[in-house]
Amino acid sequence: MREIRTVRAPRSSGPRTGEAAALIERVGPIAELDRMLAACFAYQGGAAFVSGAVGCGKTELLNAFLGRAGQAGATVLTASASAQDSAPGSVLRALAAGLGEQVTGPAEPAWNRPDPGRSAPETPRELGERLLAAALRRPLVIGVDDVQHADEISLRGLLQLGARARSSRLLMVVTGPEAPPGAPSRIARWRADLTRATSTVEVPVAPLTRMGILEALTRQLGFGPARALSACFARLSGGNPLLVRALAEDYLVEDLRLAGPHGGDPDVQDGAADPSAPRSFDPPGHGAFGRAVLTCLHRADDRLLATARGAAVLETAGSPALFAGLLEIGLTETGAALDTLASAGVMVGGGFRHPVARAAVLADLPLDEAVVLHRRAARLLRRSGAAPRQVAAHLVAAGEADESWSVDLLRRAATDSADDDVAFAVECLRLAERASADGRERLSILIQQSRVECRVNPGGAIRRLPRLTRAIEAGEVSDRDLVPLVRALAWHGRVDEAAAALRRLDRDDVDLDERGHTELAVARNWLRYSHPGLLVAAGTVRAGHGPRPADPHPTRAAQAVVLLGTVLAAGPDEATVPVADALLREIPPADETICPLESALVSLVCADRADLAAAHCDRLIGEADRRGFPTWRGLLAGPRAEIALRQGDLAAAERFARSALDLIPAWSWGVGIGLPLSVLLRVGARTGTDPAGARAIPVPDEMFQTRYGLSYLYARGQRHAAVGQPHAALDDLLTCGRLMVRWGLDLPAFLPWRLDAAAVLTELGRLAQARDLLTENRGRPSATSPRVRGLALRVEASLVERQRRSGLLRESVRLLGVAGDRLELARAREDLDALDRAAGSPRRGSTGRPGLAAPPVGAAREPGSARLSWPAPEPAAPTGPAFVLTVEGDSQAGGGELSTAELQVASLAATGHSNREIARRLYITVSTVEQHLTRTYRKLRIRGRAELPVFLGV
Repeated sequence: MREIRTVRAPRSSGPRTGEAAALIERVGPIAELDRMLAACFAYQGGAAFVSGAVGCGKTELLNAFLGRAGQAGATVLTASASAQDSAPGSVLRALAAGLGEQVTGPAEPAWNRPDPGRSAPETPRELGERLLAAALRRPLVIGVDDVQHADEISLRGLLQLGARARSSRLLMVVTGPEAPPGAPSRIARWRADLTRATSTVEVPVAPLTRMGILEALTRQLGFGPARALSACFARLSGGNPLLVRALAEDYLVEDLRLAGPHGGDPDVQDGAADPSAPRSFDPPGHGAFGRAVLTCLHRADDRLLATARGAAVLETAGSPALFAGLLEIGLTETGAALDTLASAGVMVGGGFRHPVARAAVLADLPLDEAVVLHRRAARLLRRSGAAPRQVAAHLVAAGEADESWSVDLLRRAATDSADDDVAFAVECLRLAERASADGRERLSILIQQSRVECRVNPGGAIRRLPRLTRAIEAGEVSDRDLVPLVRALAWHGRVDEAAAALRRLDRDDVDLDERGHTELAVARNWLRYSHPGLLVAAGTVRAGHGPRPADPHPTRAAQAVVLLGTVLAAGPDEATVPVADALLREIPPADETICPLESALVSLVCADRADLAAAHCDRLIGEADRRGFPTWRGLLAGPRAEIALRQGDLAAAERFARSALDLIPAWSWGVGIGLPLSVLLRVGARTGTDPAGARAIPVPDEMFQTRYGLSYLYARGQRHAAVGQPHAALDDLLTCGRLMVRWGLDLPAFLPWRLDAAAVLTELGRLAQARDLLTENRGRPSATSPRVRGLALRVEASLVERQRRSGLLRESVRLLGVAGDRLELARAREDLDALDRAAGSPRRGSTGRPGLAAPPVGAAREPGSARLSWPAPEPAAPTGPAFVLTVEGDSQAGGGELSTAELQVASLAATGHSNREIARRLYITVSTVEQHLTRTYRKLRIRGRAELPVFLGV
């Protein structure tokens, strides 16, 4: 055996910068290659196969080693195989060119095939002879990168060369993929032949460990960010060095973009955070990370690229069996490909490590191939029993749905996704409409699409109404599809069409299932109390009459609508609040229940429980926000504005009304625009402004045949009165009243039109007519409720002799405080203060206690006297509490301003609530209630609950 001479290559004091970056955690592989290089110098050549997952640094390791070999004095020849350049003999030609002699020949190589017309090019054997001759002069190192892409002739030539390298100074180093399990591939067989022909050494290249990633990132980012991001980058890259570098590049770009004015990492400036604390990073959608993933896949063989594309199409639904069916390959081959992609750091558990990777693969997928894969995936998933949404996603992505089951599946998928992904539901229905060949079915799909899209885009649904109206007139719409259209037609002022639809649905042989009958009952009862003029036009009910006994009410939604009708017809009773409260808790928000929920809220407002209505409405608005349904939020913001107005909170009322108009454009509101506009008009009447330009916003004529038109007339009447137009105010208020009487909705707790009209008549000097209206008001349902009675007493005070006014106003203050209407309470207090000032004497508190008397303006106050501070009327709506209660004096002996919490507790205690009731209502403990009351007694210098001033009911 020939003696082996060890030849040590000349070394510098350390690796070069590029080499150092390539040799992170590569000490073992480079040492093995160095050993083989030393053996090559001693006439013991051979071959090394550097294997590893794509992107794991095989090329960098090869280049680093070839540089070291060149420094050691060896002749270095390199070639790189490419799937794009697979011309026969291309690798051998590249090696021959490296010897300084360009080999030319025909497109088809003429190895071993003489050409009589000219000298034949070199054969692989002849090239081998020349390479071995060159190795006699100097050690020769041949490097071939990505040998798996080499053509057959080049592979055969390399195999012959390797067989003769055993006793020469020739070392051949090639890089390629790991040996996949299962059936051997072409390159796996070549590796086996090379191993038999010569002493071939396997040099595996593993992914970077967490410490290796930390080291690589430290060189790019510095230690602090490297330590913070190493765990995240390890998870996203699987240790693939190419992906790690791409993530670092994306991070640097994002860091520069988001850096503060002084540069640096915005997350850690000014000591805001520890720069090395672990954190996450999401690569951008079109950054280096996505490109690096594609580089890995395109450098791999076609099998891996096809598998990755299949995984991108299937998203998280993949399994080896499903992949095999999608790619139409064997199960073993599919599993091997998935394992290889996992070892490359591209995938994990059958899916991509980050959505950006999947998005990059999908963007790189040719359109025609994408359509084929998505359609095939839809069929496979449906066959495997996948959910309709999962199957429909592939039909939508393909843009085709020509299977017999496609339309029905797309509609079911739209129903399933409408609550959390409206955009996808609409796409499903658009595709279903295009795919359907049945005219009635297309109309049904269009109606379903309008209902779903209305949640985020009410204008889209409006634009379809003309087409749907023509279909109704032509009798092309089924009864079950007609039910949801009735409410839409009425809402958008198409009275004649809605009336015709109601008459059609009122026949005995109507084709509706139980759910359809229930929905129709809800719609009919809601229309009865919201669009009474429409039902009169339809001839299905007479105005002013309650629900028909034949109407079934099996659902809570139907009960909510009927409750409002009962309240508006007969006034609230002791059951109204608990029933409405229970209904609001139990009815889930949905397209068909928003109106019933609004009905329950109005019932609570009419029962003087605006506080409870506000809590429920805020919860429902929060649910609409969570689901991302702006239309729901807009429809609920209208009632919420009315609730805030009932509570005397003008700022909140204006804010919610503006929000309603912002979320739903005025032209999309239909007749419902009367609700937010009425609130803005009433706010303007109190503040002397025109919020949101409400007076100039046009309203449809059909609105005045609805409950929302009543609110608008009432508000416009108040606005006219506030700006000194009493005759116009009286006309609006009396018109509102006539309609309320005609429709059986004459409830003062809903709209106390008689009281406002009486105030205007008093201003005009028509006192007898004003008194008549007050007398009529006393006979109406809910006239004895605290709020209505308090409002009536304030108006009545302006019609009686001076000595009686004070008592009426005091009682008005008490009742309005109990009702919780801070604005009307403030107005009554102002009237009472003005009356006392006119009499020239201080007004005493309602309890008669001298310590609670309000001194006249300008009078000096003695220590210990209580003072109620009311906000002065300003153009802007008030934003703070209705009043602040303070007691001046020595803080040690008592006195001081009541806190908000103390005022809340004291106000409830003053109106008769027990400590336990207060605790339950304010969501605090009974002990906390007792502590607040103790501090309140001390500050007011009273002995107990019985001495709390009644006006604290505010």
